[in-house]
Amino acid sequence: PLGVACALGARAFQRARSLFARPLARLPLAWRGLVAGVGLVLLALPGAWLWPGLAVTQGTGMGLLAHLLGGTAGGEAWAFLALKLVATALTFAGGGVGGLWLPSLAMGAALGSGLEALVHPAQPGLLVMVGAAAFAGATHRVMLVPVVFLAETTGQAGLVVPALVATVGAFQGSRAEG
Repeated sequence: PLGVACALGARAFQRARSLFARPLARLPLAWRGLVAGVGLVLLALPGAWLWPGLAVTQGTGMGLLAHLLGGTAGGEAWAFLALKLVATALTFAGGGVGGLWLPSLAMGAALGSGLEALVHPAQPGLLVMVGAAAFAGATHRVMLVPVVFLAETTGQAGLVVPALVATVGAFQGSRAEG
């Protein structure tokens, strides 16, 4: 289920990127940046009001990932996912330069945290970490890199099998679209 959810989330992210890119591509770069910048400020406001000191839409999302590992209410995790997904898509559509690896990990962690709030696994944080790997796998359409990254960064070999299963599912789901 987590792999399928990550595949759907990655598809939603790709659609959001396309949705923003089409109209903004018609604008000169300076105007595209201005429009995207105003949108990003508006997206940052809910995060600043509801979670002061936590960069929900800004930056790579590593602070957000750490916050999610500390335990988050389901509604909060879904809000993080929506805000980060739209902000990252708008950044790229507006001509922003940056990587996609860490934001995709943050989006997957938010998705995993939202699901974790629903199913309450025996090992808290498991779905957060596995979701991060699976979402990155679906976004970048790779299977092993996110699993190896997760194993290397956490030092927990027990995460390899669940992450591999979820990432393969997410990878296959992301390929199904074409």
